[in-house]
Amino acid sequence: MEFVNVRELHNRTSEILRRAKDGKLVFITQRGKPVAVLRGLTEEELEDFLLSYRPRFRKAVEKAIKEAKAGKTVPLEKALQEDLASPSH
Repeated sequence: MEFVNVRELHNRTSEILRRAKDGKLVFITQRGKPVAVLRGLTEEELEDFLLSYRPRFRKAVEKAIKEAKAGKTVPLEKALQEDLASPSH
């Protein structure tokens, strides 16, 4: 874990990105306060990362977890049919 300020990020961007790519979390600060985090990301992780920040997807996952804990489950075939029939497809 590393902290760098905006000026350092500006002056040493390539070096700091290399550290993030190598697995180090880099916290960006402005006026001493954290404002962002850089972390490495592979092409394989990109889709999962984008989905995890999509509010509709997150709500669906949270709902599914609650339903599963309550014993409310449906066969996969039925869930897929409902998803394919939704207006967003």
